[in-house]
Amino acid sequence: GEKIVALDGKTYTLNEKILVIADAKHPVAIAGVMGGEETGVRESTTSIILEAATFDALTIRRGARTVHIQSDAQNRFEKGLSQIAPCDALARAIELILEICGGKVIGMMDVVSSKYTPMSYTVTTDEVTKLIGVPILPKKMLATLKRLGFDVKVIGKKMKAIVPWWRDHDIEDGRDLIEEIARVEGYANIPAVLPIGERVTRTDMELIWERRLRDASKNAGLCETYSNSFVSKELLHKAGYDSRNMLYVQNPLTVEYEVMRTTLLPSLLQVASENRERFAYEKLFEIANVYIKRENDLPNEQVELGALFMGMKEPWRSAKGYVEYICDVMGLKQIAWKRLSSDAFWHPGRTVQAFYEGKLLATVGEVSPKIAKNFKLACEVALVDMPIAHAIPYAMGVKSYIPVSAFPEVKRDISIIVDGHVEYDDVARVIVRVSPLITSVEWFDTYMMKDGKKSVAMHLVFGSIDRTLESVEVDGLCEKILLKLQESFEAILRT
Repeated sequence: GEKIVALDGKTYTLNEKILVIADAKHPVAIAGVMGGEETGVRESTTSIILEAATFDALTIRRGARTVHIQSDAQNRFEKGLSQIAPCDALARAIELILEICGGKVIGMMDVVSSKYTPMSYTVTTDEVTKLIGVPILPKKMLATLKRLGFDVKVIGKKMKAIVPWWRDHDIEDGRDLIEEIARVEGYANIPAVLPIGERVTRTDMELIWERRLRDASKNAGLCETYSNSFVSKELLHKAGYDSRNMLYVQNPLTVEYEVMRTTLLPSLLQVASENRERFAYEKLFEIANVYIKRENDLPNEQVELGALFMGMKEPWRSAKGYVEYICDVMGLKQIAWKRLSSDAFWHPGRTVQAFYEGKLLATVGEVSPKIAKNFKLACEVALVDMPIAHAIPYAMGVKSYIPVSAFPEVKRDISIIVDGHVEYDDVARVIVRVSPLITSVEWFDTYMMKDGKKSVAMHLVFGSIDRTLESVEVDGLCEKILLKLQESFEAILRT
C-alpha cells in the first residue's frame, strides 16, 4: 500500500512482493527497477551515496511487471548478474566521479548475504570430440578454456572447469564448456554432415493440415495475416463479444493485450479497418490458436481458420465458395448447409453454417451492418469462422480417383414451386438420394412469388459408368424425383 514517486515522475503503489531500497522511514527506490525522485541527483547535490548490488532475477522481473515499468536497470537485473560484479562496478563508478567531478571518498561498506562459491562443471575429452564432431587435442581444449578465464584441472580424461564470475549466468552446464571450445575452434572448421537415420516421430496431423490449408488459401488468392493472441476488451466489445467469460492475462504489458481471444474474427476486422484507406478490396485469412476457458484447468487450445472478404459484389458468396473449396481440399463431400439467423454478429439473411455428419464445420456469412460500422467499414464484409479441429478427424489425406465415364451424360432442367422457407440445399439432397444415376444437381434460378412461395430451377445430370441411359429411363427418374419432392416439400412442377 505504500506509494513512491519514481525518477520518471510517476507515482507507483507497492505491495509486499516488490523489493525496495529503503531508509529507516520509507522506500527510496524500487530495487533493480528505478530510483525514487526524492533521492535523485540534482544540480545542487553535493553528497552522493553509491549503491552497487545484485538481486534475485525473478524477484526483479515480477516487481517490474507488477508496477508496469520497463527500464535499462530492470532489463539487466532480470537476466541475472554475478555476486562478484558490484565490487568492480562500484570501483569504476568512484574512479569516474573523482576524475570528472572531483570530491573525496568518505567510506565504503560491503554487505554479503552469503559467501560466493564459483560454479564448476566437468566434461570429458571424449564428450568434446563426440559432440563437436572433429578431433581436437586435449592440450588445445585446456588452453582454450584457460584463455577464456576458466580455472581448469585435468584428471585423466576429465576436465573440471571453474567458471569465472563474469560468466556466472552464461555457463550453466558442461555442454556449455564444449560450446566454448567449438566457438574458439571456429564453426566454419566443423564440416557440415547431414545426420543419418530414420525419423522416429510422426508429424502431428493437425500441423500437416495447417500447412496444407495455408497453401490452399494462398492458392485461392487470399493473403495471410498474423495477429496477436492477446486482444483488448475494447476490440471484443466493438465486435459484439462479451469478454467476461474469457481468459485474462494476470500481468498484461498493456490494456491492448489483456484478454486471450476465443475467435479470430475481431482481429481480422481490425486488420481490414486499419487497411481500409489503402486497400478497398481484401481477401484475408489467418490460421491460429484460440483459447477457450475451462474451470479449474488449463485453457482448451484449438486451431481455427478465419477469413475475410470485402470490396467485391456480394462478398458472402465468395466466402461460401472459399469454404466449399477448403472442404474439397480436405476431401469432405456432401456438406449440409443451414441458414443462421439468430446471431446478432451475423447478417440474418446472408449467413449459413456448414455441417458434416451433424458436426459444425464452419460459419460463413456477412457481418451485421452494426458491427461493420463499429470498425468504420462502409462496404459489405463477409467472414469465415472455421474450427479446423472439428474437420480434421473426417479429412482424407489421400484422394481416390474415379475414372470419367465413357458414356454420354443426359441433362434435364427442372423447375418446382415450394414454400418460401424451403432451402435449396435440402431439395438437392433429396434429389441425389433418389438414384445413383443422378450425378449432379446444380441450382440456376430462384423466383419469389406473391403468395409466399418460390420457384426453384435446377440443372440435373444423369449418367452411368457402364452404359448409355435411354430417354425412357431418364423420364422415369424425373417422375420419381417429382414424387419424392412432392412427398418431402409438397412441391409441384412449374410448367
